[in-house]
Amino acid sequence: MNDYSIELSSTRIIDPRTKRYFSEVFACYAAGHYRSAVVMLWSVVVADMLFKVDQLANADGDAAAKAILQKMTSDKEKDPKSSGWEVDLLTGACNDLGLIDQAALISLMHLQSHRHLSAHPIITNEETLFSPSREVARAHIRTALDEVLTRPAIMSRRVFDRFMIDIEALSNLRLGLGELKQFLESKYLRYFSNHAISSVFKSLWRVTFRSEEQRPRDNREANCQALRVMFARNTESLTEVVKSDAPWFSDVSNSPECISATVVFFQAFPDVFPLLTDAIKIPIQAFAKQDLDQFVQCWFIHTRLEDVVNELESRIDGGESLRAETLRQFLESIRTSDAIDHALFVGIKTYMKSLSFRMADVEFLNVISPFVSLYQKKHFEAFLAGCENCYNRQAISRSAAFDDHGEIAKAVRDRFPDVDIKKYPAFEESLTL
Repeated sequence: MNDYSIELSSTRIIDPRTKRYFSEVFACYAAGHYRSAVVMLWSVVVADMLFKVDQLANADGDAAAKAILQKMTSDKEKDPKSSGWEVDLLTGACNDLGLIDQAALISLMHLQSHRHLSAHPIITNEETLFSPSREVARAHIRTALDEVLTRPAIMSRRVFDRFMIDIEALSNLRLGLGELKQFLESKYLRYFSNHAISSVFKSLWRVTFRSEEQRPRDNREANCQALRVMFARNTESLTEVVKSDAPWFSDVSNSPECISATVVFFQAFPDVFPLLTDAIKIPIQAFAKQDLDQFVQCWFIHTRLEDVVNELESRIDGGESLRAETLRQFLESIRTSDAIDHALFVGIKTYMKSLSFRMADVEFLNVISPFVSLYQKKHFEAFLAGCENCYNRQAISRSAAFDDHGEIAKAVRDRFPDVDIKKYPAFEESLTL
């Protein structure tokens, strides 16, 4: 069963003029007039490609597009009756601009041959005018829609340059990951073929994690976000791309900035790290040894998350400090794993070890409040007991404890009413401050 919908696909046609012209093609096809549909379809394809090349030439200043238009104008002046410029236009769009690939060009040339057979009074052996079948007309329409009509002019061979210019401009606006995803999806990603996705991803990876030039350095964070958006959208295909060319993806700069950026990517997609070579693994492993924050940031280098949590707890007990934001990111990363059960206790212990009121405020905001919904009875009991022995009363004597611990008290009463809060006087005291 063919689920492809011509009518639905036609709603994605970019140019309103093309959409209006295509309605005639669809009307002919729907009525069973396949000869007329094919004749009109060729004209629509040529017109739409002309619109795209004109946009690249005049709106975007593309030199190759300008050259195509100049040659087309010259050829038409020399022989006004010739339609050879139509083929030249599509060939230039393929070879010089990359608006379509060679396979699409071959299919479109097949459409042109059927257009000629349908438009001219060529008599077959049966002495009837040639008429393409419904299946042939449908195949031509689908090719035209998928390869030309629904693809914007921006999908030229220079798409990566345009892509990078847009990301650079957006980096100054400080867009969040969600907003960047919406933008890239709307303008680029929904139009990318698998080949385009692979090509842009590889080029962006090299710019983000290898280049030390000033512009890539200034835009490294935004570029890394774009990589994450692309990989999340095309995880399966891009995983295969990385796997098939692991040495290339492992060739990154060893500067602290680049290593930190790769760490952010692997935190989001930890399954990619094992696919790469020691050229990237060894520098990241060395990075992880620098301090506790970097050790936790590089949790993805370990086979077992429980080993990371055990070492984290041991080092905190040994007096090492960890930024609240780093621990929050770690807990977010592993919240669906079995290791989160133990890690929540580490968060509670970290909070209870706060050295100042301000630190306790920050710790609660980062490592307690976002994860209360994950607490089991044992975690609440550990929190309540911890308040009885917290370091220098920093966690329970601060003014914000009234609201913060009120959140804990409500969760306990709602979910575990059998837990007697009155057995924990220090915690009860914090509710009255």
